[in-house]
Amino acid sequence: MKARQRGAALLVLMVLLVTAVAAFGMAGLRRGTSEARRNQDQQSLALGIAALRSAAFVRRCANRTTPLADLLPCADASTTEGTSAASCPGLTQGWLPWRTLGLPPLRDSSGTCLWYERNGTTARVIVAGAAIGAQNRSASSGRTICGGNLTATNYLDAGDQSLAMTLDTAAMVARCP
Repeated sequence: MKARQRGAALLVLMVLLVTAVAAFGMAGLRRGTSEARRNQDQQSLALGIAALRSAAFVRRCANRTTPLADLLPCADASTTEGTSAASCPGLTQGWLPWRTLGLPPLRDSSGTCLWYERNGTTARVIVAGAAIGAQNRSASSGRTICGGNLTATNYLDAGDQSLAMTLDTAAMVARCP
């Protein structure tokens, strides 16, 4: 009888051990998934900033008299998705103009296309992430690739990640041939 009890105790101990190892492994997988998402978001942000900086350099080198405030493209607010608006004085927000920058649509780890904020010589690329609270991301007409609408409050909130840049006159001139 005692041999059977020891066998049952050993079986219970093995089940507990396997359960503990599985739980520990799942926690590690969740941490790894979060890290992979952060990495994807950071790579998308860096690519967006690099494309904006490159576009500004190309414009500046093509015409050195162009004011710095006119070198960055406007946000995508047009009917042609991914194309920058013709003009954008002051602070403007909208989708990153990926087509104007010669890029595919850049998305964050939630699948949302990147947002963009421009104010003169300063730009910020934003990972909006998944919708939270009352954010309404229903699509506007003509927006078949990124979908969504152009209402900033439906995408931007205090929890968003972003990467900013400011154009520097000396660096802009030094790179032109």
